[in-house]
Amino acid sequence: MKLNPKILFPLGLIYLITPIFILIFLTVFAVKRIPDSSQEVSEKLVPITRTHAVIQSIIPVNNGFNTAVIYLRNKMLLNTDPLIFYLTDAQNQVLRQLTISGRNIGDGETIRFQFPPILDSAGKKFVIRLEAPQTNFGSNIIEAGFSNSDTYQAGASQDIQETGDLSFQLFYRPENKFVLLQDLFLRLVSQTLSARFLVVFPGTLVVLYFLSLKFLQSGKIHTLAGR
Repeated sequence: MKLNPKILFPLGLIYLITPIFILIFLTVFAVKRIPDSSQEVSEKLVPITRTHAVIQSIIPVNNGFNTAVIYLRNKMLLNTDPLIFYLTDAQNQVLRQLTISGRNIGDGETIRFQFPPILDSAGKKFVIRLEAPQTNFGSNIIEAGFSNSDTYQAGASQDIQETGDLSFQLFYRPENKFVLLQDLFLRLVSQTLSARFLVVFPGTLVVLYFLSLKFLQSGKIHTLAGR
């Protein structure tokens, strides 16, 4: 039994669109954090010691800011001192505080600092401060990745001697699932209307149609009963 070639196009359309909706569903109901903004350039290392904290101002784009991922290096894994992460507001009030051991920091990797979401974080200035109160300069130190120049226009390093920016990624978790779904839908629409998609997507459907038609005409697709 052969399939009707007229149904190949809608079947191909369903085949391509279904994974997109599955991805959106999983994102809305399973993902705990979504990328916000970032400065991912790491061209040099800046020490974090008892007398030198690393301080960087940031401005999240979305509400629900709940994670900062920062590039850190614990050379040869020798540092076992505590590293303290502070998140403060523009008035220097501590909003979130996390402490990790140097044992949990690798020799050049991103470390995730996750905390309860800040619901009204969009467009507001915050400051990330990293301190190592038990680490002396010149000993086995933990270092943070920095860019050489000002690559993050929304914020800046608070060290007057530092011209670059901390290497970081911000994430958020919206409390309102409808807002998240709306945001994902708008992104999907914008991608759908892009020139590349308008060329690739119809082309994929055409190729799928003719390949399926060729198989049908060759008799290689049969129902289970026909085998």
